Amino acid sequence: MFLNPTTCSILILLFAGVCAATPAYKVGVGISDVTGPALDVNMMGYASFSQNSEGIHLRLFSRAFITCDLNETECNVFVSADIGMTSTLLKLKVIEELQKEYSGRYTEENVAISGTHTHSGPGGYFQYSLYTITAFGMKRSSIDAILEGIVQSIKNAHDNLQEGNILYNKGELLGANINRSPTAYLQNPQEERDKYKYDVDKDMTVLKFEDKDGSGLGAICWFPVHPVSMENTNKLISSDNKGYASYLFEKDMNPGSKMGQGSFVAAFPNSNHGDTTPHVNGTICIDTGKPCDVETSTCGGEVANCLGRGPGNDMYENTRMIGQRLYEKAKELYDAPGTPLNGPVSSIHQYVNMSNFRVTKGNETFTTCTPALGYSFAAGTTDGPGISSFSQGMTEGSPFWDGLVRSLFNDYEETQDCQQPKPVLLPVGDYLNTTNMPEAIKLIVNLVASDPMAPDIVETQLLRIGQFVIIPAPAEITTMSGRRMMDKVKEKLMDSGMSSNVVTMITSLSNTYTNYVTTFEEYRAQRYEGASTMYGPHTLDAYLQQYSMLAEKLAQGTGVENPGPDPPSKGLPVNLDLDSDAFPSGKSVGDVNQKVDAKYRQGSLAEAIFWSADPKRGSTKSLGTSFFSVEKLNGTNWNEIANDAAWDTKIFWRKEEKESRATVQWMIPEDAELGKYRFVHSGFWKRGAFSPVQSFQGPSGEFEVVSKDYLRPTSNN
Repeated sequence: MFLNPTTCSILILLFAGVCAATPAYKVGVGISDVTGPALDVNMMGYASFSQNSEGIHLRLFSRAFITCDLNETECNVFVSADIGMTSTLLKLKVIEELQKEYSGRYTEENVAISGTHTHSGPGGYFQYSLYTITAFGMKRSSIDAILEGIVQSIKNAHDNLQEGNILYNKGELLGANINRSPTAYLQNPQEERDKYKYDVDKDMTVLKFEDKDGSGLGAICWFPVHPVSMENTNKLISSDNKGYASYLFEKDMNPGSKMGQGSFVAAFPNSNHGDTTPHVNGTICIDTGKPCDVETSTCGGEVANCLGRGPGNDMYENTRMIGQRLYEKAKELYDAPGTPLNGPVSSIHQYVNMSNFRVTKGNETFTTCTPALGYSFAAGTTDGPGISSFSQGMTEGSPFWDGLVRSLFNDYEETQDCQQPKPVLLPVGDYLNTTNMPEAIKLIVNLVASDPMAPDIVETQLLRIGQFVIIPAPAEITTMSGRRMMDKVKEKLMDSGMSSNVVTMITSLSNTYTNYVTTFEEYRAQRYEGASTMYGPHTLDAYLQQYSMLAEKLAQGTGVENPGPDPPSKGLPVNLDLDSDAFPSGKSVGDVNQKVDAKYRQGSLAEAIFWSADPKRGSTKSLGTSFFSVEKLNGTNWNEIANDAAWDTKIFWRKEEKESRATVQWMIPEDAELGKYRFVHSGFWKRGAFSPVQSFQGPSGEFEVVSKDYLRPTSNN
């Protein structure tokens, strides 16, 4: 039977209407740039004084997902940002900004902000000095970029609210993570370990957001793996493996759109990732090629020589391969039939003081501790080794360090007793004893180290979307810790009236950052994760008790009577830029310093160097462009085909005195269209200390992309 095109169209529309599910929620997704200062700002994650930004490989983005009931009386906001983690300062400032426009709608209770945990993003956005020491304090340029981007992503999601549905799916992904502290994991009870196939979680959990007609709007894809494929030697801003997975997913779903400007949004937040690594080929002694010591992660007693190995030959290939695996699994689960979410939208929230939280277990009562870090914290991990005189698994201190720390902190003995068997190296919740310090040293201490250096007031929260409950956790949660938390919350939800199909999803690095949470058994091993469990051996039990209480009240719809103690507030530093840009005689900003070649083959690297300006001068968001673009000549028009958010591009800055040069690179794809191209460099500059900030653009010369088989003419000499 022949059907004409009009009849076919009508039938397609009719069947689409039949197949589309009745909307259960109002949903909205949004994305915005949070890249921040690309030069001379210390990166957050590895705590390396030498890892300061020098350019961009992959831009950073905030991705927001709003879910409301159909009447919009109850809403939840989940944000996943390409940053190391969320800080108390950021969360409070985001809510403050949202209240100006949406008074009472988006609050501390129903907004959760999570960091993906890239270790290659600008730092300096914490109010606690433990996390800003390597950045030498808070950086306003970093804070502003992240704050504005997160708020804008939420606004974009709000403006995009529409009737739709959310579907849940889960599946196993192999080859993307392993446990970096397997000896600590083995301390957990045998009967508990026997319940699980692996010593890390291998399941990816995907929430698919779609409109009322069944068209895709976005996806949240949880998977536990550290975004440390980019190493501590990297100085280019990068969203690492999770950001690259988002890049691939959004590029696939937004054909023809620039990165960060498409309608489909894909986030890859972390779950119980604390003891995971993307270095799936295991560790090796780089000096001998032999296996590392499994207990201490050392080679000949040195942590620096024991490194994890990814699946690729370098950190870029490792990032690409792990990111590709994350994306492919996420897309597979997204495309497969899912379980629709149905039921109420609700949230619950409470601040708690984690430095003296009372934990009841049976007939016994325990108390958490003033935050402190152990000796093995200084050893770092096989993803990024620390100081050579320390190693993982240290359960005894040294007379020298113990004596020094005892002299610097007021309540060292009390903290040490509480934190056993952790030998305390940094009592970051204690107050520094400056009594006998020279005035000059006191001044430096007061500038660098706040009192206390780490938080004691911590956010706890649950977000409910039907039978799916998100557990925003204010730390890096190890595999078994996360399993216990998800099981405990699920058990309490069911005991309090929710159905047996409830799904709980831990989301690390949310709202506040307090380093790590291990199980009591893992804590006793004192590897890096245990040494970084700041509130002592009963930290996990405290969270189990707290989140269990929240789960009961969430299921019963009663809320908490006491919001808890207010976290300390802190103002933002002044953004005073008295620097200026200068150029050699006869040169201006945007001029070419090193020309492009006349021809480049497909698959080769094209490069140009421009006279530039300090990229901290202004926000590229206000300019509406990136720092550089690749343009192709089509007829008489230049059309952008890539920019500094693309995987195939890089931009590096080099600054000497007031003169800055920017090197732009494009790794030309093997299948790039042949023809004429150019680079365009953009940014902001200042003529003098008190001059206004001005935008600039400068093109390179043209270059031709030729076939990869092209042979350059040879000389007849």
